[in-house]
This record gives sequence, C-alpha cells and structure tokens, in this order.
Amino acid sequence: MRIKYKNENLYKKVRVDKIECYLHFGTLFISLLLIFLSFFNTYRDIYKRRDIHFSSLVGYSDIVYTLDLDEMPEEIAKHYYMAPADGKALMIHNCKDALDELEQNGSVTLRGRIRKVNENFPGPALAAQDYYEKNGLFSGEESEKYSYYYLDCFPISFSDVLTHDHPVGLVFGITFLIVLAIGREFSSPYNYFKHLRPASTGRRYKPGEIDELANMYTSRWIELNHAYLTPHALIFTEGGMTVVEFEDIEELYFKKIRHTRRIGMGHRIPSRNRYRTFYTYPMYVKTIRGKRLRLTDNGVDGAIKDRIIAVCGDGKFKEGYKK
Repeated sequence: MRIKYKNENLYKKVRVDKIECYLHFGTLFISLLLIFLSFFNTYRDIYKRRDIHFSSLVGYSDIVYTLDLDEMPEEIAKHYYMAPADGKALMIHNCKDALDELEQNGSVTLRGRIRKVNENFPGPALAAQDYYEKNGLFSGEESEKYSYYYLDCFPISFSDVLTHDHPVGLVFGITFLIVLAIGREFSSPYNYFKHLRPASTGRRYKPGEIDELANMYTSRWIELNHAYLTPHALIFTEGGMTVVEFEDIEELYFKKIRHTRRIGMGHRIPSRNRYRTFYTYPMYVKTIRGKRLRLTDNGVDGAIKDRIIAVCGDGKFKEGYKK
C-alpha cells in the first residue's frame, strides 16, 4: 500500500511501521506455513494409500503401507497371520485390534510398516516359507527371501512421526512465533493499519489534512513522542496516527502499567531474581464526547504538556495515575 503522507517526519514514522508490519505478517505466514507443512507431511505419510509390492519391499522401512482385508487371515505362527497382498500373501503382525474390527464389520484397512523377522528367532519365517511353498506362491530363493518380511501393524503415533520425520518445519515455525511474541513487547504491527485510517477526537481527518497541519510554519516535531505540536491540534503517531484537537479535550491522564520480564535462566540465578519488574506510563485523552484514545507509549515531553496547559488550562491534566 502506498504511503499517503508527504510530511517528512510523518512519512518516516509510517514507513518504519509499514516495514515492521510487513516483517511481522510475513514471518507469521512463513511460520504457520512451516508448521502446516510438518503436519501435512506427517498426515500424508500415515494416511496416504500405499499398496504393497513385493518387488520393492525393504526391511525396516519408515514407509506406511496400506492393506485391505475382507476375510479372516490364516494364523501360521503365534500372533503371525498370512494376508493376501499384491496377488500373493504377506505376513502381518500386531494386528489383534484390526482383526477384532474385521470380525465385527466384515472389512478393515491395515496400516503398518514393513519389518523383518529376527534371524535369532526364525520360527515365523519358517512357517511363512512353508506356507508359500505349500500354496505355490513363491519357491526357492524367493520363498526364503519374502518369508522374513511382515507388515507390522502396531499403532502408529502421529506425534512420533511428526517429531522424528518432520521436525524441521515444526521447530522453525514455533521459533519464529516465539520471536514474534517477543517482538510484540517492543512494537505493534497493527500501527500501520491505524495510520491508514487516522483516529481523532473530533471529525475524521484525511492524510492530506494532517500533512497541512504538520507543515504549518509554527508546527514543531517532538522526537521523544514522535508527535507534532501545531497551532490547532496535536498529532501523535506512536499508536497509530491520532489527531487531538485542543477544544475536544475533556481530560488528560496517565496510566501506570506494570510489566514483568524474565532476565535470566539457569539454577545459578535465584528464582526471585529471574524476573525484572518495570512500569510504563502511557498518556490517554478523554474527549468531551466520552471517547478515550491512547496517545503515547511512555510519558510525554514537557513541551507537549506546556502547550496543552497554555491552551486548555492546568485543570485538564489529572494528578496521579489511573489503573
């Protein structure tokens, strides 16, 4: 979006807020995209349909295969069953719950990873080899080779796959979100949007009219509060462009806001000293119409206070701090 302010100081302030806004939402988009991709890839790894093909079987693969059953498989060894796959048959294991579902519903979809039988306990493999040769599915070396493969249907944990196979997007995405949360302590990415539609105590001002006020000969730029002193109004920019007309001021007051920030980590720092407490004193204005606007983030320059007292009187400033 094009910056509509022509005054040099206003333009610089709005430009800085624009860059911060773009960086914030750009980083937010990237972090959410990275997190989404981690979850999406995990979901795809687990639930995408992948049929079993004996020509591509590899033991201890992280690929999740899918196998449909519509009839009870034959148990060839304790907790090992033979199920039809790729026109042949393949052992399945850890499938008690799936077989219970098959018995109840008449069909079930198995998901699992390919594993190999432990050579120190070859009982299931020998039973599978006998099954292959007995039914003429494989013979010779193929029978011996494929008899050691089985589909392990042990429940697959979504969180385990996410953190083991796709942690990069999740880690960087969460890290970026933490950085954004810390950045919000120092600046607000929404100020730029407030500049696009300036707030005011009275009538609505357009950017061109605010430029005219700022460019008046007697107008003065206050660097401390990023504000303009003009003959007819005050222009504040810290919380978004805000025009305060002197005649609309009912009262001005400060709020005392308590903040707590962690300053250290580790066991060497006593717990009571790990946090630092500090206060900020933003200034607010209440208009004669009852509207309340935040003008500064922390205190106010003496020149602004003197101008308000000179134009509106000393009674406009309230003593002390409001909660």
